[in-house]
Amino acid sequence: MLAMISQIIVILGILNVWLVRPNTPSKYRGLDARTLKEEFKQYGYPNWVFFVIGALKIASALLLAMGFLWPIFTMLGSLSLTVLMIGAVGSHLKVNDPLMKMTPALVMATLSLFIFYITIRPTLSF
Repeated sequence: MLAMISQIIVILGILNVWLVRPNTPSKYRGLDARTLKEEFKQYGYPNWVFFVIGALKIASALLLAMGFLWPIFTMLGSLSLTVLMIGAVGSHLKVNDPLMKMTPALVMATLSLFIFYITIRPTLSF
């Protein structure tokens, strides 16, 4: 049940940031960026990185959603989001953002890793 709630939080969080609020200012945006695209520029990334990361995050969130029907997609979506969100934390660290600005990325990385662990746990043999 906790994994399912985490999955819903991650799906809605990613889709909210990338599809609903990409042009809305947020106190969590890196440096003093007002939009998501501006945030990527302030990190020093070329314009194409914004589109690639956005597509990967949206696709990963959709994989997590598909995972409610086919669990293999939960594993794939949560693993890819874990990696992407660790990259987001790294971007905040790169520009010396305060901890508060990277908190959403840390939470999403942690939840994604938790979902991944819960998904693969039955296949692990110790």
